[in-house]
Amino acid sequence: MLREYRSEKEALLREREYLARIAALEEHRNHLVDGKECPLCGSLEHPFALGNVPTSDDTEQKIVLLTQIIADAEALETKIQSLTTAERDASTALIEQKKKETVAHHAKESAITAHNSSLESAREAQQSFSAMEKVLSEKFKAYGIHKIPEDLPCLIGGASFTKGYMAEKRTGNKDP
Repeated sequence: MLREYRSEKEALLREREYLARIAALEEHRNHLVDGKECPLCGSLEHPFALGNVPTSDDTEQKIVLLTQIIADAEALETKIQSLTTAERDASTALIEQKKKETVAHHAKESAITAHNSSLESAREAQQSFSAMEKVLSEKFKAYGIHKIPEDLPCLIGGASFTKGYMAEKRTGNKDP
């Protein structure tokens, strides 16, 4: 559409130039006589000799109007290009954001899986500990210990001492 406006404006500019040339021949028109040849073109009819010279006022108004329409259309075209660029940038940003969201979702799922695995490992360790505690409790009963003390590290240290003492007695060597 803008191309059509520009083309129409160009045609009007040519028409204005043509009308300006016609107006410039005013002196020559004053010497024309109907029925006699025109010295410029040879015509016997002289439609502009009687003061019937077309004016460029209408053409000028059309040119001004088309110039404004073209300027407005170019401004809108620039705005459309700007909005198209903004839309493309926003679309790219949205795609990048969705990629980040997907990565974050996968990371969350991995963290949940790792957490659940850790919980399962902790449950298994607790069950294993309970089973070992039961076995130790049975073994400690032989030594007259009916309840495992809360301070197990102290007991383990004592057991290491007792184990070393027993090994000493068996070998007769003070360095186990």
